[in-house]
Amino acid sequence: MESDFSETKELSIIDNIKNSLLEPTVHFCNYINLSEWLENFDKGINRKIIEVVSRKKHILLEIDNQLNLNFYYSSPGTSTIIASLSLNSVKNKREVNIIPSWNIDQVKLHIVFSEDNENQVISSNGVLSNKIFTVYGNEQVMERSKGIENLYFVSQGCNIIEPSAIETWDEVKSSISILSDIKNESHKCENVIVNLSISMIITGFETYCKKRFLEIEGEGKNPNLKSLVKQFSPKNEDVSFTDLAMLRINFQDFDKCKMAFNKAYGIKFGELLLKRNCIENINKYIGYRHRIIHVSPSVHILNNKSFMNGESEPVIPTFILLKEIISDFDEFISKLHYKSMC
Repeated sequence: MESDFSETKELSIIDNIKNSLLEPTVHFCNYINLSEWLENFDKGINRKIIEVVSRKKHILLEIDNQLNLNFYYSSPGTSTIIASLSLNSVKNKREVNIIPSWNIDQVKLHIVFSEDNENQVISSNGVLSNKIFTVYGNEQVMERSKGIENLYFVSQGCNIIEPSAIETWDEVKSSISILSDIKNESHKCENVIVNLSISMIITGFETYCKKRFLEIEGEGKNPNLKSLVKQFSPKNEDVSFTDLAMLRINFQDFDKCKMAFNKAYGIKFGELLLKRNCIENINKYIGYRHRIIHVSPSVHILNNKSFMNGESEPVIPTFILLKEIISDFDEFISKLHYKSMC
């Protein structure tokens, strides 16, 4: 669905943007008298033209002290993206039309102005910003630099600010990369590193799915709570959406995870256009993690049961296998993440 709030008359500009911000594809128009605006411009201060927060999404349109027009778009799924245009070429124009836009694939900023009685357009594509905005609490906004990672803010035992689902998954991959760089000739050392990494990957998968499941609501999609309660808490119909996700749904159980995303948001894992055998492999890897945790972190054969029954060749924990496991989970999470933003 595409929203163009400029056509709606009933709501204020801010209310229109707040509602439109929850849609996956949006653009809006903002006419300003640029020359008059810049006459009163204090170059020592960034000037906000408009800032709007809706649930967990945030946009900011501002002019910085270098006369750049910056449009920031932030959500848990995208982090913060900036599209920026220099105003030097249009600073003497009385009226310009500023058009920010965003969809699942890109953020853009356009400035339309008149030149020799013809409309001219300058445009910019968004890139990841070095300045990151995070919405927390009652639509409050925190600003931080890109270099500050794994930031947690805890109040009265509750996480007020924490890394997003995709940030958490990226940190898992980074940590496994550090482990994989350990050089040791010992076969047992490789076993332990790979087995611990498998355990981390499965836990990271569970954490990503649980966090993303909750984030989607904050980005504008209302979950089907009735369907979820019927599936996961039929004897307690008063349970909240958050309690269901945190306490009732085991996201490490692939079938329950699949059911939860389908019931809540209509997201079907079978329609994620994954490479062949990806889901089948993930189910196997979850079984490997069970054996590592409940048998030994230095276990030498990960598929002991099927191997002993003569059903398959032994699966040995090697760095080659670890790369395959990371690849499959990263494929799945990337496709699920994209689908969840549609």
